[in-house]
Amino acid sequence: PFYKVAKIVGTKIGKGGVKLYKTRWEGYTASDDTWEPLENVAGTGHVDRYERKQRALTLSTYTAGVAVIEYDDGERQTIDLLQEKFRSWMEISDDERDDDSVTGDDDVNNFHLIRGGAMIELLWPHAQIYFSCKVISWTPILE
Repeated sequence: PFYKVAKIVGTKIGKGGVKLYKTRWEGYTASDDTWEPLENVAGTGHVDRYERKQRALTLSTYTAGVAVIEYDDGERQTIDLLQEKFRSWMEISDDERDDDSVTGDDDVNNFHLIRGGAMIELLWPHAQIYFSCKVISWTPILE
């Protein structure tokens, strides 16, 4: 059978110091949760979303660089843009973007892009994909 990740609900360190993710499977209950290594669930995006939620517990929206963003599915997260990799949003595929913007030169982590209502793309490092989101609010960085 094919199992689809519903969400990540916890972490622990397993044998040999390997970080494991407690995984809830779509269509199954909490009693069916399993502990999975990163390589089994990284590509789903659920690990990135879980880890951002955990970091958000320690953030204040009054801290410089902290933003509230909203993904296309309506979920909002509080993130620290100083700890994230982001770029300008473009209505083209990654394949169509020039190498400079994909590899980190031109528009990656350009804080001049950030303002309420701005569309950006946020890197989900474990899934190795950029997701579009809207900046709802943010606390500017003093220069």
